[in-house]
Amino acid sequence: MVALHRDIFAVLEDVTTTEPLAAGSAQTFSFHARVRGVELEAMNLARLDETGKIVELTVFIRPLPALATLFATLPPRVSARRRGPLVGGLVACLATPLAFAFRTADRLAPRFL
Repeated sequence: MVALHRDIFAVLEDVTTTEPLAAGSAQTFSFHARVRGVELEAMNLARLDETGKIVELTVFIRPLPALATLFATLPPRVSARRRGPLVGGLVACLATPLAFAFRTADRLAPRFL
């Protein structure tokens, strides 16, 4: 988990968080950040057991172009660390066009509506 969070915070820029909210065994907090210049908004939902340890963590990210950019940025770092630079490069090659397509569609689609 430490290495994964190190990778996440290495690719996020200008992170600002909100105060956590708690209700029963669930806790949430949201944050805004940028990844490769694309703004994103995220919410983390953590479900805790009776001892206070996280048993489930769900992350919601919007808008779709930001999620795709994060997907194109983060998995290559994780893959390179876990499987080597060749696999990391392959993941980057596969994910980058997806991020480009979503960012482009997000800019152009309103002009056609």
